Amino acid sequence: MLNPNFQTYNSTLTRRLVVYVLLFSSFITLLATTNQLYMDYSSDIDLIEEHLQQIEDVHLKSLTSTLWVSDTKELRTHLEGISQLRDMQFAQVKDEERVWTTVGTPQSKNVISRQYPMIHHHRGQNIKIGTLTVVASVSNIYQRLIDKVWIILVSNAIKTFLVALFILYICHTLIIRHLTRIADFVRGLHANTLDNTLRLKRESNPPQKMDELDLVTNAINQMRGSLKTSINALKQSEARSNDAQRMAHIGSWELDLVTNKLLWSDEIYRIFGTDPRKLEASYETFLEAIHPDDRERVDSAYAASVKNKKAYRIEHRLRMPDGAIKYVIECCETFYSDTGQPLRSVGFVQDITQRYQTEQSLKRLNRSLQALRACSEILIRAEDEQELLDKVCRVIVEDAGYHLAWVGFAENDNAKSVRPVAQAGYEQGYLNTLKLAWGDTEQGCGPTGTAIRTAQPSIIRNIPDDPRYALWREPALQRGYRSSIALPLIRKKQPFGALNVYARDADAFDEEEVQLLSELADDLAYGIITLRSHAERDQLQRQLQQAQKMDAIGQLSGGIAHDFNNQLGVVIGYLDLLENYADNDKKSRQWIESATKATLRCIDLTRQLLTFSRRQATQKTVVNLNTTLRSLKGIIARSVTPEVDVRYFPGDNLWLTEINDGELQDSILNLVINARDAMPGGGTLLIETSNRDLDAAYATRHPGIEAGEYVQLLLSDTGTGMNKETLEHIFEPFFTTKPEGQGTGLGMAMVYGFVKRYDGHINVYSELGVGTSIRLYLPRAMATKSSATVDDNQPLKLPGGRESILIVDDEIDLLQLADQYLSDLGYYTHLAENAQQALVALDEKSGEKIDLLFSDVVMPGGMSGYELAQQATQQRPELKVLLTSGFTSKTIAHNGLARFSTHLLSKPYRKADLAQRIRLVLDEKPQTEQG
Repeated sequence: MLNPNFQTYNSTLTRRLVVYVLLFSSFITLLATTNQLYMDYSSDIDLIEEHLQQIEDVHLKSLTSTLWVSDTKELRTHLEGISQLRDMQFAQVKDEERVWTTVGTPQSKNVISRQYPMIHHHRGQNIKIGTLTVVASVSNIYQRLIDKVWIILVSNAIKTFLVALFILYICHTLIIRHLTRIADFVRGLHANTLDNTLRLKRESNPPQKMDELDLVTNAINQMRGSLKTSINALKQSEARSNDAQRMAHIGSWELDLVTNKLLWSDEIYRIFGTDPRKLEASYETFLEAIHPDDRERVDSAYAASVKNKKAYRIEHRLRMPDGAIKYVIECCETFYSDTGQPLRSVGFVQDITQRYQTEQSLKRLNRSLQALRACSEILIRAEDEQELLDKVCRVIVEDAGYHLAWVGFAENDNAKSVRPVAQAGYEQGYLNTLKLAWGDTEQGCGPTGTAIRTAQPSIIRNIPDDPRYALWREPALQRGYRSSIALPLIRKKQPFGALNVYARDADAFDEEEVQLLSELADDLAYGIITLRSHAERDQLQRQLQQAQKMDAIGQLSGGIAHDFNNQLGVVIGYLDLLENYADNDKKSRQWIESATKATLRCIDLTRQLLTFSRRQATQKTVVNLNTTLRSLKGIIARSVTPEVDVRYFPGDNLWLTEINDGELQDSILNLVINARDAMPGGGTLLIETSNRDLDAAYATRHPGIEAGEYVQLLLSDTGTGMNKETLEHIFEPFFTTKPEGQGTGLGMAMVYGFVKRYDGHINVYSELGVGTSIRLYLPRAMATKSSATVDDNQPLKLPGGRESILIVDDEIDLLQLADQYLSDLGYYTHLAENAQQALVALDEKSGEKIDLLFSDVVMPGGMSGYELAQQATQQRPELKVLLTSGFTSKTIAHNGLARFSTHLLSKPYRKADLAQRIRLVLDEKPQTEQG
């Protein structure tokens, strides 16, 4: 019996053999059965025919005779004998009139019917006396055939099954099991099993009696040996090919366009940075590995190549899983069928990243060298810092091929911001989005801030992924920036700015390139420093010349004003006296009043000249600029035209400054009037105060001011503005751009003198057609409260006294006028025309008490009022001193003489001024009593 464990029925060949055996056996059985049934059927039909013939030959004559005699009983007996014949179903005798007898039941289907005429010979005549009808049934024949079919089929099926089992057993034993082993051996045949030999489990046949299985076995073993040799050769060839591809960085691929199956060589997997065990090669996988910017171009090139039946070669980028970029050359050729249908595409990919980077590095180095040479030429020829910065940025972009270059300077404000000062390239508002700083903050963590803070180059090789560029990534990527470098600009080991360079490609800055750009940045810093030193030297020279000019003008104007003041003092004094002694004549008083106004206007002019010529501050108070501006709002509103819109922007928590508040008010009004005159058609005047911390860098750029904390007063108008030539002369006395008769030219000179007198700084910026901005920087006072203002407007009743006063003045008219003033006030007076006479008078009147010395400061004879006061107080320690002068630079007291500047009356003075100041000095308590 067949072993049930055999896998015979799992074999396709076995199943087919079983089917063929069964089909053939069934066919033969059916054919034989059909033939047998046909023969049996024919035999049965022939037998019925014989019976019918027998009836005609044997029974018909007897029946005819019986019918003639009308013997019914005998007829029936004959018919029953007929019905006993095989398959006879029905018999009937009838004549034309009636049916004589019937045996059986007639059927309409499956019958053979015969009618026999019954003819009787009577008297030589044939007389038809009736008809015999006989019907034979075929149904019994069919039933016998059916019964025989079942017997034949069952017996044949048993025989066929037994034969099939035998055949299967023989087939399995002799063929199938060996074929299965051969199949299993071949199926398991691969490069690692080629050393195994195929052997069948059966008795060995001698070589001369080898059957087909032995031939197959030997053929397979020979094929195994040949295959082993071929595989070893193929492995060696593949190894050599892989080594060649690996060394050349060239990978091959083949795409079956019918099955859409893609095969990659090992080198392609290495180039694409993927593991063959983790990635199935496909065209979609290939496209995903291409850089997004190149993907459509490569896909279109391949599609066009297939359509046009032309090979193509293209360079593109690959983006690695870690984000790195590779550069490759892609070549492809497609093969077609005879009908023109594309069958397969074959190509190779070559990694040229190193070559590309080397070429790009050489290009950049060459461009950087060209840029370095061009910048060196620019540095040699540069005469202006801004021009230098603009040209260097332009060279970096145009000659070196970078996308953007800009320079930023480090500000020393509270935010430690970075201020862009020059740029070239594709920018589109990018610098406005940066908001950079150089402090150790989030805004200062970028390359620019880091370079300034650390004094080292800061490189961002991949802007899309570097976390240091998170704050500025989106606007940078929108403009195509992929890498950047910030190079510090250093002066005396201290960075003051940075040169920033941006490239379109990632990893654009290699070591040699960084070195060249660093040299360029160092050269740029040197050029900036050199130009600044030249500019500072030129500016200092101009300032020295300006200072010398201003000093000369100040001395001249001060000397003229001092002498003029003496004469104006006489004029105004005697006008006051005339007013007191004049009668009630209206016209006379009108003349005196007009002369007084003109004289007072002359006094104001001389006071402005004296203010400009001063080099030492007058009496100072602690002032809050916001408070001063609030008190001046009414005057300012009346000083401008209705078309001028004055806007105030007072600073919060404004610092205090120690100055003369009166001089500050005069300066503000002068600036307001100038702004008004610059806006004849109306405009806007902005007045703003703020705190400013000016650093060393600002002091370096603006010689004449020291770094520190200042209070800023800004007046900005939208007027006509000034050109460069006008700005160079703006502070000169008597220089004015106003029409003749509408300005004295002393306003800005007075403001300049005021600011310099208190160690401040003034900065003027103006453009024609735009307007003018003037900034006053006044040093911060450490006081926390402003001083109370003293109201100089005293009551009309003049104070007098009975004290004795020594009056000293080289101007006889002023001497007599002062004597007249003080005598009218009740004082006892003594007169001297110079210091020597005064000392003599003090010595001669040693026994007479003199309470106060009232002396001019500038007098001939080699002794000033300060020196006279010193010697006089040495003789008479209790003597009080009041000095008067036009206060030019010559009158500045030094060393121990400065204490007499506490009480100083400016010329020209009027009777009320003199009366109040004399009384103030006389009533002052001695220092010992105050203490």
